[in-house]
Amino acid sequence: LETFHDRIREAALGQIETPRLRQTHRRLADVILAALQVPFDDLAREALGGGLADGSPSGVSISPRDWQRIFDLANHYSAADEYDRALVFALLAAEQARRQHSLDIAERQYLIASQAPAGADAATRYRIARGLGEIRMRRGNYRAARQTLEGARHLAQGEPPLVTAEIEGILGELAFKQGDMISASQAIERGLSQLGYTVPRRWATYAALVLWEIGVQTLHTWFPRQLVGRQARDDAQRDLLAVRLYSRLARVFWFSRGTIKKFWAHLRELNLVERYAPTLELAQ
Repeated sequence: LETFHDRIREAALGQIETPRLRQTHRRLADVILAALQVPFDDLAREALGGGLADGSPSGVSISPRDWQRIFDLANHYSAADEYDRALVFALLAAEQARRQHSLDIAERQYLIASQAPAGADAATRYRIARGLGEIRMRRGNYRAARQTLEGARHLAQGEPPLVTAEIEGILGELAFKQGDMISASQAIERGLSQLGYTVPRRWATYAALVLWEIGVQTLHTWFPRQLVGRQARDDAQRDLLAVRLYSRLARVFWFSRGTIKKFWAHLRELNLVERYAPTLELAQ
């Protein structure tokens, strides 16, 4: 139904009976699906196979015109109550909108994806909850973000440490944005602990570790060819996530702890990230 005004369109659609409206959406979706240049099975693997777990695209090449169709398909299949198919397109659309910083559209698409049947696997439901929670946090809806991210943490139970540490870090960032430095520090420290890293408890330990990290940084400065950027990035996921957590912890310590503690957290992340070739983590 094409109109030149949204209210006219809404009024016209409101006159159509629900079963007929669902059927219309289904027919429109089927027509748009037939025009896609990428097979549905490839899109399903892209959306549900884990390639987008970090919000980045994997192997499937999608044209700008097909991206528009994907957004339309998510909306039409959702309106037709075909949530299995809507899930595929909504996940793709949500993460594309997120990459383009269209937060309102990303939230809408994550909400469509969240309508997926309970039979969806835990990894997919975790990704939806994490993505929706992060978008709500970025939009300043902190109460809803906390509820959604707590649900994501529940879904992450039993998952590998990289997953559980990641969600703890996001919860720590949310608490930081809310001004709750104690909860922020606790969440980030839990994330580091799950990765096998520890945070000191005593001031004297911090002082000793600061001297150690200063020594490491001095060696990195004097012998960069031998000590900096020597490790392969293929095995760097754990360390780079720890770097991001230490960076968040340094910000928390800046507002809530003394100079020694924040200096230690900053040096710790710097020395850790310098083991690898330049990354986005080093740039932060």
